[in-house]
Amino acid sequence: MHYEDQLFSAQLTSLLLSALDGLRRSDPDLLKAAEEVLNAVLQNHAVKIERVKDVVGSIYRCLQLRRSSCWTRRVVLRALTLMIPYHMEEVVRSCLSFSMPIERHGNELWAAMAAGPQVATQVLHLLLKNLQAKDPLDESSTVVSLAAMNVIHEAFLIPGYRTALVEMHLQLFIPLLKQVLYVMQLDLPESLRARQEFILEENPRALSFQRTSVEIMKNLFSIAGEWEVYACIEFQQGWSVLCTPQQFLQGTHLIARRLCSVMALSHGHVGSATDPESRGGPGAASGVELGLARRAMAECGSSQIPGIFGEAALILSSEEDELKRMTALALVIEFLKSPSAVKMMNRFSLKDHLEEGLAASNPVIRELCRKGLSSFVFQEEKVKFLRDQLPALINSVFGGLEENILQGLEDIMATIYDMDGQWIGPISVDLALNIRSFFEDERADVRACAVTLFGQLVMRAKEADKAVLKKEVVYGLLALLLHLKDRDNIVALAKMQADPLELRDLSWVASPEADVSQHGLGEHLELLGECVEMPGQ
Repeated sequence: MHYEDQLFSAQLTSLLLSALDGLRRSDPDLLKAAEEVLNAVLQNHAVKIERVKDVVGSIYRCLQLRRSSCWTRRVVLRALTLMIPYHMEEVVRSCLSFSMPIERHGNELWAAMAAGPQVATQVLHLLLKNLQAKDPLDESSTVVSLAAMNVIHEAFLIPGYRTALVEMHLQLFIPLLKQVLYVMQLDLPESLRARQEFILEENPRALSFQRTSVEIMKNLFSIAGEWEVYACIEFQQGWSVLCTPQQFLQGTHLIARRLCSVMALSHGHVGSATDPESRGGPGAASGVELGLARRAMAECGSSQIPGIFGEAALILSSEEDELKRMTALALVIEFLKSPSAVKMMNRFSLKDHLEEGLAASNPVIRELCRKGLSSFVFQEEKVKFLRDQLPALINSVFGGLEENILQGLEDIMATIYDMDGQWIGPISVDLALNIRSFFEDERADVRACAVTLFGQLVMRAKEADKAVLKKEVVYGLLALLLHLKDRDNIVALAKMQADPLELRDLSWVASPEADVSQHGLGEHLELLGECVEMPGQ
């Protein structure tokens, strides 16, 4: 840049700052002149503006004025939008300095930057970049990362970002999931800790950094319309598990399993008249949109799984961040139960990445890779081994030979999960009948495990095997409904988790072709009706 251009840029910037200072006055003539100068500079020479941080700071101070009018706010926010096309990265970085925490004036800055879907998407990309730019030796990078997290959380409440969030939610998923663990393990600098404590004392409804990271994950499921996954995680207290550092991977496995489970249920009901209606709430799609999305998921696999699997596989091939690799591995291993993910496996050379991970210095990564390579996707003989092992395991548990009934039920549940429902058709009825016998066991933990296993059996059963399970599911309904009021909360919680799985597989009950009397459903529902009408029940 020539000296004359530098001088001109410096003069323009000084003129712009003077105009913004004039907007903080009360003289009407001065205010009008300041607006004209502001528009003239930014409409014709915005690209030449320097000291962007000072300019954004001056805009922010104008918004903070108590006597600031709607006119003044509109003028300064328009000035911000005129700067964005030429100085977006600097503007975003400057606004982040006003986002710890985000109050009303900071919210106005971020809302103004969502002027259009394309700009909103660019802003989200920059926020994601700042979120991940962490340097353990640089306290300022920690502050920027947490500020970016705050803004992403706020973006779910700003209408202008909705379209961008829907488009980017798969790209955001793994970095934001990893952010949960990062925040939980973070030793906050003293200045940040003191600031957070002060904010929480002043406003008990304010969110800590830890709660903010988890709320963002909830919002991602909301924006994607994955309410069934959200509900299953909630029922299984998955959010609490996720925000415990020692159980983070367990929580990640749970999220992936729920995604696979909902996908499996959708596959069983293509075009069914009993497809659930659209859910309301923040981020939910319209009824028509959600209905089409459900059908698409049933026909070609979950819309979530292929995208997240692809993002995770790319991380495994290019990312050096260990926390990010661990998060991606935990998701990928569970997604190997998904047909849509298995189809993509070879394209990303997944087996090669898992084998390379066996030599990693991190023991957690080594263990995850070992678990992935032991999947039946890579070891087809494993399914046959489990199939041969299952009858003996069932006889041991239900024949009174197993001393530890609870461990036996858990082993059966783990085996059915590993088999992904394959080859259990011939024994499914006997297994369901035996499981129901434990619904009234005097031990609460056994009752809870039996209810959960019953739900897993119904959910994992293949379409051809569900017909033979109908009778057992119907006869199990009364006991399951009564367990909603079980004296032990753990049993009631397990029952609520099992309900969506079983009831989704009862679409045949509402079907005109179903022979209700054949299954004794009439007597069953009559008895249920009498129980419901009993006083105090």
